[in-house]
Amino acid sequence: MDVSHLFIWESRVLFLAKGLRAEAHAHYNASLIISADKPFEIRTPERGYGGLECVLISPNVYHELRAEKSSMIVLQIDPLGAEYRALANALGGEGIIQAQRPDGIEKELSILLDPASSRCESAAAFVRMLLMRTIHYEEMPHTVDPRVARLIALLKEHISEDMPETVSVQEAAAHVGLSADRLMHLFKEEMGLPIRRYVLWLKLRRAVMLMRTEGIRMTEASHAAGFADSAHLSRTFKDMFGIPPSFFFANDRFVQVNQCEVW
Repeated sequence: MDVSHLFIWESRVLFLAKGLRAEAHAHYNASLIISADKPFEIRTPERGYGGLECVLISPNVYHELRAEKSSMIVLQIDPLGAEYRALANALGGEGIIQAQRPDGIEKELSILLDPASSRCESAAAFVRMLLMRTIHYEEMPHTVDPRVARLIALLKEHISEDMPETVSVQEAAAHVGLSADRLMHLFKEEMGLPIRRYVLWLKLRRAVMLMRTEGIRMTEASHAAGFADSAHLSRTFKDMFGIPPSFFFANDRFVQVNQCEVW
């Protein structure tokens, strides 16, 4: 795994890297961390966990990752979603939860990293495989409520066109013909995360796209994506990924970023 890969969906992130170290941090997402070869280490203020091959880290758990010699698979998922609930229930609770590494992931990983593969589709299939083999979780088919689908389209259009102000919940509710309270409840029920959190994901995705595909600086990207400034963008990035944006965008790094629309 000479090149690192970052896949970003609306409420999931998949990161593949050889040799990874994250300084002590806590973030909103839950993390399923798997080594494809050599064991890794997790440290918390209370203790160290060595010889790990697979671990689930609950959201907001302060920890440090040491995997400098390992080929790592990091799946970050929103804690309000069905995947995290299924993982936490199956693996036994909250905090640092050790698990057995899924069988046969090396072959699936080689398919994902094949240059001829459809990267986003292959990544989604890879994530589903990880979940099924880790906890026998099988995602049920789900059709988004048409009112939520209309709101998502509005939010994506709004952010993609560099509009200066975020759509308010009241404006969004009027757009789909619901009260603000009912819309917030329905959106969280359908998408697994609050509207404001979803908007942050959209802004972050846009900033990443601008920096990676158009080569603009972080300050410009932060304003274009609707953040107050580059510091706000950096805080949000680290909150969601557990790693500062410089890891992905420094000139001496080789990271392929894939923004995936369809799950």
